[in-house]
Amino acid sequence: METSQRKKAGASDRFHRKRVKKEISVKNQLIRKKRKMRTQKETAKQKEYRIWRQWLSKGYGILENILFILFVCLCLYSLMNFRSHFVSGQSMEPTLQNGDRLLTHKGKAIHRYDIVTFDQETEDSSYVKRVIGMPGDKVCLNKGRLYLVENLFSAVDLEELIHSGQLPDSTIVLQIDSEALCEQLKEIKEIPQDHYFVLGDNRNRSTDSRTLGFIKAEQIEGVVDIRYFPFNKVGFIH
Repeated sequence: METSQRKKAGASDRFHRKRVKKEISVKNQLIRKKRKMRTQKETAKQKEYRIWRQWLSKGYGILENILFILFVCLCLYSLMNFRSHFVSGQSMEPTLQNGDRLLTHKGKAIHRYDIVTFDQETEDSSYVKRVIGMPGDKVCLNKGRLYLVENLFSAVDLEELIHSGQLPDSTIVLQIDSEALCEQLKEIKEIPQDHYFVLGDNRNRSTDSRTLGFIKAEQIEGVVDIRYFPFNKVGFIH
């Protein structure tokens, strides 16, 4: 009787141990499976991250090359289209001061009241003045005074307007003291093509077209765009 009970108890104990082992084995399998899935996910993320890093690295390299090319192009464009000018004197006060440094845009279209720099054929120095008269503007020299009118119909006689005192409001009247220049201007009725009449903003301290005569387009170095010195006055010039 006792032997039979012992056998039953031993069989029950073995069965229990097998079941526990099986449960432990199943749990271990589940744990390993979860770990494997987690590792696969981490590996996929790492791979994706590595790919993104490679793309970013390539993108940065391409961006650096593009920026370098743009910088070189900008330098070449600046060298070809801009030149520096040093203001010497008081002829353009108060717009420009003695010692100002300017950037002029070479080849830019010239409009009335633009500030331009130009060289004088008989001198090595460069001037900076404001364009007042454009090609086609009517001019008339009368008693040492030069009358300049813009947008006047070709059929209108400026000299008759002067005698009648019916000049347009836009008429500019300038005193010409140079006899040589008066001799040149007396037969001219309009500013020739590719020629300009320029004045300094400070008329009393300026050597300009009242002495130099018309300025040829080929003499003009460029239109003043920017003042870059002194630093507290950096900006566009009008």
